[in-house]
Amino acid sequence: MWAAGHSKHLLHGSRCSPAVPACLLLPLFRYSQLQARASKSASEPGPWRPSLQDVEKLSKGDAAKKRGTGSRQVPHRLNTDERKLYDLAKEKKFLTLKGSGYRKERKGSPLANIFRQWCDANGQPCIVIQQGTGNDPLDTLVLDLVTLRTQDVGQLQSPCKEIAARMGAIVAEDVSSVIPFTIIVQSPHVEDAPEETSLPKQSPNADVDHMPDISEEAFEELPVWSLPPQAMAFTCQRSTAKQLAAALLDAIQQASKQAQA
Repeated sequence: MWAAGHSKHLLHGSRCSPAVPACLLLPLFRYSQLQARASKSASEPGPWRPSLQDVEKLSKGDAAKKRGTGSRQVPHRLNTDERKLYDLAKEKKFLTLKGSGYRKERKGSPLANIFRQWCDANGQPCIVIQQGTGNDPLDTLVLDLVTLRTQDVGQLQSPCKEIAARMGAIVAEDVSSVIPFTIIVQSPHVEDAPEETSLPKQSPNADVDHMPDISEEAFEELPVWSLPPQAMAFTCQRSTAKQLAAALLDAIQQASKQAQA
């Protein structure tokens, strides 16, 4: 669910997970080294991120303390059922939805939007499992890396895909159709973003990945609801989806810990 302009819609420990071969962690490790060096530079400001307190305020429908954390165009307020799923997602560090989690009266998925905010506040990748409904027996896992707020996410694509392939997951054919977030793109901060359409200009691999070029200034200045997803998506059996979510998250977290050691 995307929106552009004024339109409305629009991944513990030190040991390697059994599903993540050590050879696949090298690109992840190099990526995390860049993050670690950047975080150690006290002279440079960090990226724009919401506070966890403000994220909780948004989830209750209250105004955030930091201006710009939320938007009236982006639904964040949770109902009772969504809050139970949200609390579970914070514990597991990935979110599970029935379908896209779309709520007609809110014109979006408040649960997906608030979990993306929570991931941004924690600096972790945003993983959402959309459970197949009706006659669809497969689940779809969406991995959004924009919450890492780095221009180096390209280094993560291949190792994440290899982890997914080893677990029997298939790269989704159309990422844009399964992204559950409401996004209000501010095109001056997204390189080559079109003025009137809902998505950033697509690359030749746009049906497989959505990795738009986002300026460094955007990561430093904009809330996550203004940042288009840097996403991959995979389809798999329900028995595999949660294991894949844990493996992807574990791989990135392990690499980060090794880089900071």
